[in-house]
Amino acid sequence: MKKILFPTDFSEVANNAFIHALEFAKIVKGELLLLHTYDFPIVNSQFAPENFYTIFDSLQLAEFEMFKEEIPKLREVAKKRNLDHIKLSHKLMEGDLIYGIKKVLKEEDIDFIVMGTSGATGWESFFIGSNTGSVVATVDVPVLSVPVEAQFDKIETIGFTTRFRDKDKDSLRQVIKIAKKTAAKKVVKKKAPAK
Repeated sequence: MKKILFPTDFSEVANNAFIHALEFAKIVKGELLLLHTYDFPIVNSQFAPENFYTIFDSLQLAEFEMFKEEIPKLREVAKKRNLDHIKLSHKLMEGDLIYGIKKVLKEEDIDFIVMGTSGATGWESFFIGSNTGSVVATVDVPVLSVPVEAQFDKIETIGFTTRFRDKDKDSLRQVIKIAKKTAAKKVVKKKAPAK
């Protein structure tokens, strides 16, 4: 059974991508591992160390409570789409998203990552970057990046980007298998003849 990592911050972007992750799990006969990471704010503990631990305990509890509230909502989404048979497991981790994903990739046998993207562009992308872009650039498993405005529909066309590295061949083989399962069209762009 294929294992799909679904990083989520429970935002509108992530919740839209969750539907794609469920449908993708159905296609590849997979299960979903939901990952939510959170960072603690930087606090100067030099002057009040006893308050320092109270702040972190309350922040950790707040993240846990939010996590507990959001997971049933995602399960309800799966039920409404008649996909509640898809196995869902979840992890709540303290730390940076990229660190969390890399840690899960080491601990679990992950075949794919599905995550949403808000499409940061221009100066926003230059200064803060894109979580999805960072994941695509740093992991060695295929990543399905779902734009916030993309509503799920039958998969008809699959695009595959590559740098023509040897390690890309395995990912391409997986994409071809998925294309066959979904009867997706192969789109080939031909170069215009040289004049």
